[in-house]
Amino acid sequence: MAAADGARRLASPREATELLADAVQRALCTVAQLVEEVEAAQRRGTAVPRAVLRDVSAAIRSIAERDAQAVVRRSGLPEPWWNASVYDAEGMLLGIVDAWWDDIALAWEINSLAWHLRPQDYAREQTKTALFTAAGVPVLPTLPKRLANDAAAVRRELHDAYRHAASRPRPPVRAVRHDNPTAAG
Repeated sequence: MAAADGARRLASPREATELLADAVQRALCTVAQLVEEVEAAQRRGTAVPRAVLRDVSAAIRSIAERDAQAVVRRSGLPEPWWNASVYDAEGMLLGIVDAWWDDIALAWEINSLAWHLRPQDYAREQTKTALFTAAGVPVLPTLPKRLANDAAAVRRELHDAYRHAASRPRPPVRAVRHDNPTAAG
């Protein structure tokens, strides 16, 4: 598997995460297949891919989500659910959000420009945001580069959004978590 072989040659966990998470997101392989490939390889060069695959297995889908988790951990806010599916009161899927605080129904989206290059991708993101807004759910968008370059400002924005969401009645939405609650700590 090219992704696993490529990750073995990378010294940077950040680059290895991008490579392996991208392969999984594009459905080129599964996490289980990558784990099997890395386990079958010689031990040399597998430390970084093994560590990265633990993150990818814990529902981290990109390096940006890994950076987002680091921002949340330093924010003092409760740990959100990562990659949660959110449904309206009638059971219609509103969308899957990068981070979700269920007690106050707050969504956080890490919106990479790379994922919205095609017009239909951008349109899909706009529709999703409109559905959340119509259901009464605030969505805080953040560019991935700000997670590393402006983390303090992102933490302030998260605090402000959290405080705002907590000050209003929780809308009648339901979320399903897809992360591993023990892996995030």
